[in-house]
Amino acid sequence: MSRTVNILWTGGLDSSFRVIELSQMKGLTIQPWYIVDLVRNSLKNELRAIKTITDIIRKHPLTKSQLLDLKTIQLNEILPDEEITAAFNRLHDKHVIGHQYDLIARYATQHNIRFEMSLEKSDRSKAYACVQTELKLVPFKDGAYSVLRAEASGSSHDGNLIYSHIDLPTSLWGMTKLEEVEKLRAIGHGDTVKHTWFCHSPAFGRPCGHCNPCRDSINEGLAFRVPLSGRLLYYIHKPWQMIACRIKKN
Repeated sequence: MSRTVNILWTGGLDSSFRVIELSQMKGLTIQPWYIVDLVRNSLKNELRAIKTITDIIRKHPLTKSQLLDLKTIQLNEILPDEEITAAFNRLHDKHVIGHQYDLIARYATQHNIRFEMSLEKSDRSKAYACVQTELKLVPFKDGAYSVLRAEASGSSHDGNLIYSHIDLPTSLWGMTKLEEVEKLRAIGHGDTVKHTWFCHSPAFGRPCGHCNPCRDSINEGLAFRVPLSGRLLYYIHKPWQMIACRIKKN
């Protein structure tokens, strides 16, 4: 029997890595999802990346599973839930995790869907630190399919509310972004990396070089993902960012 995997896909490296990894496992049906935020500057770039990578995966000789068309979630489809939002706000105050965790937790709970969310090993990731602090993770395996899930009895109350419907891929949990790129090259998707998208504030349709994801790419050894114009902006902005941080600390 085929297992359907509902996965949140942004077109970024982590979620694209996981979709590709799943596509090379037999007996899976992959259902990607995307939350549409019309004020997100990178919306068109992310959707374009997903479309391009979907086409690549479907034509790739090592693809063994079915990759379905992207399903989108509009913000007005996500109903309020005061308890979940309050839990998210408390976690945000402690760990500064992104607003998408509130949206995903509400939608998943309201529709009883388990979503895979791709989260890689990174000392720079606030979400990674939140999971390590707030959750007790337990493995779930079904053949080659392997994820980590929050154990209700061992996780914080707020952590369990937010992550109770979220699965974390086991492979990504122990991988850095650089290791993801190396693995993609090893499984025949080295060229696919250049089609992933990560920048929050594209400039003339290209990565800006100074938003957080662009800076992370450069600092984590993936500067090749940022064009020369973006790298120049990174080095121009960096001294001012360091000064601002020192002023803030004082």
